[in-house]
Amino acid sequence: MNSGKLIRLFLVEGDPDGIVTAEIQNMTIYATSFPRTKINVFKKREEAKKAGTYILIGDNIENPLKPIVYVGEGAPVFERIKKHNESSMKKEFWDRAIVFSSKDDYLTKTQIQYLEAKLVKEIKKIQSTIIENIQNPKEPILSEVDHAEMEEFYQALSLLLKTFGYDFLEEKSVNLDNTSDKETEKSDEGFMEGVVFKFEIKDAVSYMKIIDNDYVVLEGSTIVKEGRQNIPPGVLEARQTLINKGYLVKDQNNKLYKLTENYAFQSPSYASGFVAGGNDNGWTSWKYNGKTMSELEDNNNL
Repeated sequence: MNSGKLIRLFLVEGDPDGIVTAEIQNMTIYATSFPRTKINVFKKREEAKKAGTYILIGDNIENPLKPIVYVGEGAPVFERIKKHNESSMKKEFWDRAIVFSSKDDYLTKTQIQYLEAKLVKEIKKIQSTIIENIQNPKEPILSEVDHAEMEEFYQALSLLLKTFGYDFLEEKSVNLDNTSDKETEKSDEGFMEGVVFKFEIKDAVSYMKIIDNDYVVLEGSTIVKEGRQNIPPGVLEARQTLINKGYLVKDQNNKLYKLTENYAFQSPSYASGFVAGGNDNGWTSWKYNGKTMSELEDNNNL
């Protein structure tokens, strides 16, 4: 079980679509999320004058599940963000920025450069966004203590980013200890948590576990190769990403793919759609002991 964390969100203008700040109890990290239309309001805030790392985020019309992002750093951070609204460095795509700074002015230029380089590296590796950074920032050398501290800061940054509704720093490939195709016992974490569900369609047989509120399709599952005409863009993108990473390979049955890594999805229908190659209702497709997830939910009993 994950330990609890107290995160304080503050709606500066009383509007969740406006300026929002977030902080974690007993940590120095301070995050500010603001829409592009509020950039002149943000510049008057104290955190705008500090050193910080930022992410510009915009919608991807072609694939809403894969946003467009740009990562940068500045000391002060606002001066750098402001340049993205000027002709020489203008970024047209973004509609929201998230700035990560420190409550106590502790972050140094070298530390924020490390965070910038780490963010670009991880975002490109995970491939959950279209990233506008063409070059990979060079990761500066930190002392052993500073390196450990910035790694902890990065983990907190990832948590706050997800709290704001963005999970593109979350690796979808999941390492699970003692994962097998066998049914597992009921978990104390939730009445479906940890149970192995099965989905059979055509010749494909796939298995799925719910882990930390993600729907993880398990390594060794087979996937219908030919996509339906109505295959959602997000499912198509997930398949192509996994093929590129070598996580989705040809099976002995030439009508199927085989998954070589555990991979997490945000909903059971997204997971079953990935398996089936098109729109699918995961609540009725995934089964445990012959009962669908929907039936198990109705009974609330395994």
